[in-house]
Amino acid sequence: MLRIFRCQMSAASKNTFFGRERELLQLQRLRSTVKDKSISRFVVVSGRRRVGKTRLILEALPSCDDMPSVYVYINPHLDAGSNLEDFSESLRECLGWSRPRRLHDFEDALMEVFEVAKQRPITLVLDEFQNFGRVEPSFYGTLQKLWDLHHEKMQLLLVVCGSVASSMREIFENGQAPLFARNNAVLHVEPLLPDLVKTVFKSYCPNFSGDDLLALYAFTGGVAQYIQNFLPMGAFTLEDMLQLGVEENSVWLSEAQLMLASEFKGSAQTYYEILRRIAAGKNKRAELIRSFSIDVSAHLYQLQHEYGLIESLDLVGQNGAKRQRVAYELNDELLDFWFTFILPNQRILQSHNTQAIRQLILRDYPNRSGRVLERLYRRHFRNLGLFTQVGPWWDRNGTNEIDCVAVDDLNQTVCFAEIKRNPAKIQISSLKEKAKVFLSFNPELENYQTLFLGLSTEELGSDKKLPFET
Repeated sequence: MLRIFRCQMSAASKNTFFGRERELLQLQRLRSTVKDKSISRFVVVSGRRRVGKTRLILEALPSCDDMPSVYVYINPHLDAGSNLEDFSESLRECLGWSRPRRLHDFEDALMEVFEVAKQRPITLVLDEFQNFGRVEPSFYGTLQKLWDLHHEKMQLLLVVCGSVASSMREIFENGQAPLFARNNAVLHVEPLLPDLVKTVFKSYCPNFSGDDLLALYAFTGGVAQYIQNFLPMGAFTLEDMLQLGVEENSVWLSEAQLMLASEFKGSAQTYYEILRRIAAGKNKRAELIRSFSIDVSAHLYQLQHEYGLIESLDLVGQNGAKRQRVAYELNDELLDFWFTFILPNQRILQSHNTQAIRQLILRDYPNRSGRVLERLYRRHFRNLGLFTQVGPWWDRNGTNEIDCVAVDDLNQTVCFAEIKRNPAKIQISSLKEKAKVFLSFNPELENYQTLFLGLSTEELGSDKKLPFET
């Protein structure tokens, strides 16, 4: 049973929009530009599933009298005719038609919007834009033709939004694609940063612990919709989140598989196996390549640069090696969790023994959550805007390792951080010795001011501040 009485939950929390000030401002400025300068703008909004793209757009671009907004969701499970009917209904609601007009095709639908945009400013939002590839593949060519012919005569803010990274790149970055170089702006929506996850948590539970926040981040990675799966239900602790998330027919359990299926589409066995091995800790590039009977260099490149599912774990500075070893990590906490705990235990899951899965996760969680804590703090440091370099460091023999090094070249400061779940295990004296080794390999930083931090789950509690937080 969930311990839902531990915190007093705010009824307004679920509907409150948190953060995203930069993204909101960017969209609102584009809208003002269209209105004030009587021009058109074509904006691409991308980001992983459930990250909050649609909510952001609706929050930034509400329909109003001086600039109505037409919102259309492209449903991959409906045929072109049904999606066209939905498009017509959206136009009716927005433009005040007495009844939906009969549209023969999507070219008709676009021209209805374009003709309005020649008379007054208007916003058109096409959500899950990549689904046109399944519903009506010719749409991209149609839009390119009409945009080229009419955009200079209109006051239109065209916003297209998509969740499948590989498809959106193919649509807009492939030089042979119809819509290549047509967009004026790109906005990539990232998961919520750790400080904002903390703010959201506090709106539901004012007295959570650092371990509670780490568990929420380990389960969700800051993805807005996943957070909403837990906090409004009163799941504020690791045990409660496991109880809610790891149960039969849980949507959360199948989410990673759905996400990967939408990206890979065809045969994905090699991609899955690479991701599984990286999640298991076999993350050095050379080690990965040697472990396969086929050359997976191209697969690694695609996973990083086309699918955006892994990232290289770049060391700060030099470590004495003539050639730096390239290492990878999954850049999505849900995928890391799924490949670590769910995929290897499918047999248990299929036997409906969810309690056994929970026990396995609880057994191995301390080790995995330590890595999550390191990623959380490094992400926090990167997004502060204070440092020019942020990352881990180790020497060529692996004898000396530093969890996080953050360099501020402007103010000539270097910060060394040891990150442990248990603050009692942090040894600043040992960290200082490792820093000496680091500086011996990076003499250009020897005259920088040094700062040493011990970071644990304590700084994540509701009554504490994250490092350098104002």
